[in-house]
Amino acid sequence: MSAIYGKLSFSGTIGSDTADRMKSGYADCKIDRYSAVIKDNVLMGCAEQFLIEGSESERFPYEDERYIFVSDGMVDDKEAVAKELGLDESAPDGLVLFTAIKKWMFEFGEHLYGAFSACLYDKKDKKLFLFTDQVGCRCVYYRKTEDAFFFSTLATPIINASDDKIGLSEQWLSYWGLNCSPSMYILPDLSPFEGIYQLEPHRVLVVDAAHSTVDKVNYWDPYAHIKEYKVSDEEGLALFRETISDCIRKALRANGETAVTLSSGLDSSTIACLATRVLSERGKKLYSFTSVPLKDFNEEVMEGRVADETAGVMEIVEENPDIVPEFLSCPGKNAIKDAYPLTKVMEAPYKATSNTVWMDEVYKQAAAKGCRMLFTGQSGNGTISYGFITNTIYRLLIEGHIKKAIKEFNTFSKTWRYARKLLLKDLAETFYHTRIASHDFMNGRLTPYSLVKKYDAKTAFKENMAILGNMQMDKKREQLAFMWSDTVYNNLAMYETKLGLYYGIFNRDITRHPRVINVIAGLPITCTAGGGLERRLVRAGMKGIVPRSTRLNMTKRGLQGADLTYRMEHADEATFEEAYKRVNDKAVEKYIDPKVLEEIRNLYDKYKFDRHASDEMKNYTYGLFLVCVLSAFIEHYER
Repeated sequence: MSAIYGKLSFSGTIGSDTADRMKSGYADCKIDRYSAVIKDNVLMGCAEQFLIEGSESERFPYEDERYIFVSDGMVDDKEAVAKELGLDESAPDGLVLFTAIKKWMFEFGEHLYGAFSACLYDKKDKKLFLFTDQVGCRCVYYRKTEDAFFFSTLATPIINASDDKIGLSEQWLSYWGLNCSPSMYILPDLSPFEGIYQLEPHRVLVVDAAHSTVDKVNYWDPYAHIKEYKVSDEEGLALFRETISDCIRKALRANGETAVTLSSGLDSSTIACLATRVLSERGKKLYSFTSVPLKDFNEEVMEGRVADETAGVMEIVEENPDIVPEFLSCPGKNAIKDAYPLTKVMEAPYKATSNTVWMDEVYKQAAAKGCRMLFTGQSGNGTISYGFITNTIYRLLIEGHIKKAIKEFNTFSKTWRYARKLLLKDLAETFYHTRIASHDFMNGRLTPYSLVKKYDAKTAFKENMAILGNMQMDKKREQLAFMWSDTVYNNLAMYETKLGLYYGIFNRDITRHPRVINVIAGLPITCTAGGGLERRLVRAGMKGIVPRSTRLNMTKRGLQGADLTYRMEHADEATFEEAYKRVNDKAVEKYIDPKVLEEIRNLYDKYKFDRHASDEMKNYTYGLFLVCVLSAFIEHYER
């Protein structure tokens, strides 16, 4: 809904030029109003976007005799929270959050949910408090120097306001290139910039100006809020349905139209079908956006995957006539051409190259239609559609529920007419590959081995992966670690917050709402996969809401970005000129292994002279995109 920024000086006053320099960091964003105050040694500022109902009536920075306050975001079920605080139900989100934090301080997370970051300055005690919500939906950065503390939703304002030069973080970039997965984060608080950090979910930084100290406090313990539900599977599915429905209803407060990313899969269809029900009651439409390949793309994709999800989406729309669908093939766009503008928006060498191209177009088109909120199901694989039968049987066995494990084994085999010997073989193979076999955690490594060794990156990455589990045979603690991963959520917040600021859209992903997560975590494991169904929370729990053809589609899954290499093979000359510049950029050689870089440069030559690269060379296509993104990022931020 907004961005926040500020500075706390440990040694003196702050001039107006600091406010101007920080404000300039939001020049490319769709900002409706700037507001800031400087009081002696503190600057508190807000770059406001009027995206949520009532946001025009905010009066940032809020100030009383003791405190100054700024915030970015929204409070769920705002009217009820306002009433509990003795405020008028029409009070804007910022005022509600300010009042809540003053009243409850570090206990405020027990009374409200939402998507926000916030900063409170205590004029009496000379302390500053920087908060994120329980799942860190909104990214916020900070930097401490010998004589000051800076904070900002974007990193650029901190860079602009700093008198010294802030370089790139060699450690972050070393972790960035450990493999070719879309994830950029290993340590959740590191940022691409040296000395600038990203605050993790459910944390508060306490900055003491008198002693020039910064302490980090976990104000809300997610594990303490998990209740073990002693319910039948049917009761558990009903509880899940009621919870996620209520969370969506309380978050649908766009100051304009509402959009959703929609595929033919379980997660986005759940969000879309629930949201359109609420909006229909209010006489509103839901605008959906679906990524599809270029019109002339007709290459085969892997078995069981679908490149064009138009048909599946239209089945959802037919049962939900208030969804207005749009299908985006993004002609003329590709991962190389968009690298330079998007690395500036993202302030990072983003790795989800194919998804970022079409997500950028989703935000752009949604904003053009007057949408002020965008709902996604981004985290659904680890939450609402979590559930493999292998995982349920494994969990029941290790927890001593032998009879239940045998029952689920037999039920699944009978339901799908799947020979018991084959299912037993699947279980054995899954157990071996997930619980016994060693894995190459650096498959597709880009980082030079010298940097891997310098930062002990292999150990850091291996430990991070081990904590998160594998979803096919997880222990309970591994399931919870993934559902409450600071690393995963800080990575997502970076994309969502920055694209939203740039286009003027507020993103919500209810599949990672704290209430939704903790209900799932507390249900019997058979609610996630059991009774003959995998991904059962949606396939059974959303009966009567998500179309049957979507819920019970067991054979086909969408493949977004299927035309990734096809776009490259049919790119224009300008794209290849840009690629040549990027892959031959000397600046990337510090961060890319020389042998890998040689292969990528060979791939460029292959593409340039023979647009239809061999399958072997296509293995390096993603690496080519990442080198181009890295080069563009370095050009923006290091030179």
